[in-house]
Amino acid sequence: MRYALGLAASMLLFHLAPMLAEAAQSVTGSWTIHPQAQRGIVALSLEIDDGRTGSHDRDTHDIPANAIGITQEELDAPSSAVSFSIVRDAARIAGKGTLARGSGGGTFTLTPNVSFEAALNGRGYDVAPADLLGVAMIDITIAYIDEIASAGYPHLELGQLIAFRALGVDGAYVRDLRTTFASAELDAGELTSLRALRVTGDFVRSLRDAGVAITRPDEALRLRALGIDRDYVRRVEAHGIVHPSIEQLVKLKALNIVVAQPREGAA
Repeated sequence: MRYALGLAASMLLFHLAPMLAEAAQSVTGSWTIHPQAQRGIVALSLEIDDGRTGSHDRDTHDIPANAIGITQEELDAPSSAVSFSIVRDAARIAGKGTLARGSGGGTFTLTPNVSFEAALNGRGYDVAPADLLGVAMIDITIAYIDEIASAGYPHLELGQLIAFRALGVDGAYVRDLRTTFASAELDAGELTSLRALRVTGDFVRSLRDAGVAITRPDEALRLRALGIDRDYVRRVEAHGIVHPSIEQLVKLKALNIVVAQPREGAA
């Protein structure tokens, strides 16, 4: 019996070995760096050439140079040979090349983490190397995927998951917004828009406390986009419009009618 089990396990490993090797296969690409206005911050672009289709996939991020092992001295030098390493749960990215006054480029190798890929596959994600580059750069972890899933979004598309991570959407934010808009079904696109415009539960509650009857996410988005907050509502009321509706607030703000805080003692 033990022999049979051992033989079965050996045969399974034999058939899985090529798959694991393929999953762990490294891919190469090119990178460029350009300095940003803030000292020490660089725009790092990484591009993978898909040899099968001839397409190019680029991922660009503003990042502290010292976070990837490039020093300020290397950025300031007239010419310098540099190397960097970015280690994430998804993969390791190792690059080398040259810089001149903070700008330059070279080549990099992306080495996938086999166990991470297996965990992704187990959660329904089939990630190509170009996608894995984005996942690694934005630092998506299995713990993060599970956190978002437990908050009510277990089957996000990869692009939505990357958008969530890039915008800082976490489980606490999701739960707060779903509680805030308990009567609405928040889809992933709405959550992305709400986070992008910095709509929080506190923002919505502060307007509700000021008498604004916000019930839907799109209402909060309209108000936030126009810069309408609790202080603006109070200024509107101070000008004689008591308990303004959302439509009134939107029209007033769009026409820029109420712009000043009324002076103390003014009639």
